[in-house]
Amino acid sequence: MSPEALATLYLTLVRVSIVATGIVSIVCGYRLFLAGVFGMTPGTSPTNVSGKFAGVEFTLKSVAPGTCFALFGAAIVAITITGAPPQFGQSRTSTITADSATMSEALTMRGSRLSIEELVEQAKRAESQGEKKKAIENYQEALRKIAEPLNNLAWLYHEEGQDQNAEPLAVLAVQFGSHDPEFSDTLARIRKVGQKK
Repeated sequence: MSPEALATLYLTLVRVSIVATGIVSIVCGYRLFLAGVFGMTPGTSPTNVSGKFAGVEFTLKSVAPGTCFALFGAAIVAITITGAPPQFGQSRTSTITADSATMSEALTMRGSRLSIEELVEQAKRAESQGEKKKAIENYQEALRKIAEPLNNLAWLYHEEGQDQNAEPLAVLAVQFGSHDPEFSDTLARIRKVGQKK
């Protein structure tokens, strides 16, 4: 069985099991609700919990647990059905040495973080297939991942007194990092020291 087929089977089983859990919660909650309203078991009295808080009196009857249980199940089913569909991607990496060449494949599922190399490969694939918007998004995401190392290296250069090397890196970090306040702060501190000189 191919990795794509296994991933699809896995994701389908996960979603079906979540929906089944939700349906079981709805059915059990409904049965609890009926037991509280109609007293399905003869000879038992409904359980009531009363309380008084800030001058307000309230009573919870055995209907409440069934209602909450059913609403919880309905929420699980609704979120699963309306949520993003399962996604997975495949990336190939080739390694060439003097003796041999190897090709490795990695299957990534929704929620797993892609490396910079994988994002660049996806962008190249999208670009070659004419999907320029998707390629741009992947390249931008790869650049956002580069922003933090650029910022950190700029700060280290700044601490070493090498502001001529630090400032260009800090500028790139701000540009790539979607104007993250931490990156802007690093750039401002580097420029402040540069102005004093």
